[in-house]
Amino acid sequence: MGRKERTKPAALDGVRMEITGMSEIIFEGNKGILAYSDEGIMLNTGKYIVSISGRRMRIKCMNESVLTICGIISEIRYIL
Repeated sequence: MGRKERTKPAALDGVRMEITGMSEIIFEGNKGILAYSDEGIMLNTGKYIVSISGRRMRIKCMNESVLTICGIISEIRYIL
């Protein structure tokens, strides 16, 4: 199996994402889940929406403001 590569955390207006390869995102700053299916997840940050698309998407872990999202991630979009 290949080695997973971790990116440096990205932070924008109190939102922080740590992406591991194409298979996992740790998302901090979540203010609510707007949509959730096995093809994508839309999260409210208060100022904008983050849309994460892919296949076999699932929420692995969640607390008050942090989500760990797993699946085959193909796209991350910011919607103002």
